[in-house]
Amino acid sequence: MGCNFSTLSSPGPSQPRHVGPLTPDDLSSYTAKQDKSHLRLGLRKEGMLLFLEQIGFAQWTGEGEKTVTGDWRKIMKGWNYKPDYTRDPGLATWLDAQVGEVKVGNASASFPNGGLKNVTGYDLADYTRKWQRSKGLEHLSVCEIILVEPDFQHLRQYVGLANVFWSHIQMESFLGMSSTYHDKNDRNEDSTLWQLLSVHNKFGNRLPDQDSLFLWVDYFCLKQCQSDFNVDCVIELINDIGTLVAALDSKFEYLKRSFCVLELYGAVRGSSNLLVNCPINATDMRKIIASDRAEATGIHGRYWVGPVDLAAAQTRDKKDKNMIDGFLQQLPGGFDAVNSLVTEKILEE
Repeated sequence: MGCNFSTLSSPGPSQPRHVGPLTPDDLSSYTAKQDKSHLRLGLRKEGMLLFLEQIGFAQWTGEGEKTVTGDWRKIMKGWNYKPDYTRDPGLATWLDAQVGEVKVGNASASFPNGGLKNVTGYDLADYTRKWQRSKGLEHLSVCEIILVEPDFQHLRQYVGLANVFWSHIQMESFLGMSSTYHDKNDRNEDSTLWQLLSVHNKFGNRLPDQDSLFLWVDYFCLKQCQSDFNVDCVIELINDIGTLVAALDSKFEYLKRSFCVLELYGAVRGSSNLLVNCPINATDMRKIIASDRAEATGIHGRYWVGPVDLAAAQTRDKKDKNMIDGFLQQLPGGFDAVNSLVTEKILEE
């Protein structure tokens, strides 16, 4: 599968900048600006858990003293959804049909699901937006809230300049070990937290040390109550951050999401350190995303999804798809070139 990488290279230094500057010194007396510089902020996973606890979405139910560091198995089992969480009716109108209603789950089994079944990243984002609006904080990202709101000053140690961009699907569960869909634990679909806790086991020294790993995760780094996603900003940001983890799921829904494939493209275009975190190895992946189903022999035929096809990728909001499609179509070779480029790079990993 060939592709002319030079025609899709990163823009030169003369190109206009879309994300404002931000330095470590700016964080001690942070002031929110309108130059997109907030997108440079990242959050350590410890800060994510403690923030979600403080706003009432998560709680510690594990044995012994509450912890956000150390034994990652204890962390994964100990942190769970608040049992009184209920899905917003507006969200339920479409999400219930896709994953099932929120129900009581388990927190201590071999494959815990965070204490609730069928909870997704869409639930987390929706809950966060509602909480922000109730506090009059809809103009900020979570990272910014931590930096400017006195009630969260104890979490400021966990905010820094992002050094890893985390690209993932929001259909996966955030807490627990694996996602549940329609009441069934899918052991092949790791939760976001499980992946964040175990990613160093796979990639080791290709990532910053645990204590200096500031993650760009959409829930915490985008302004959830505003239309904060901008194609040029994201492409520039990924290039500046320098490392992207692509959290591919076993059903390859990731490759059907316009945002996700755009982020993959951004990592390739900027020659970033691209780390593909997928439960399926490259040999099997090659058959599952083959152009011809006949190439997906044996068990691979059951899981065949076909080639990367950006034109068919989707977003929740049609305006976002039009924005992303417009950007990709104006590139040399359009969709076909980017499809080939992205496929080639994920199979290298």
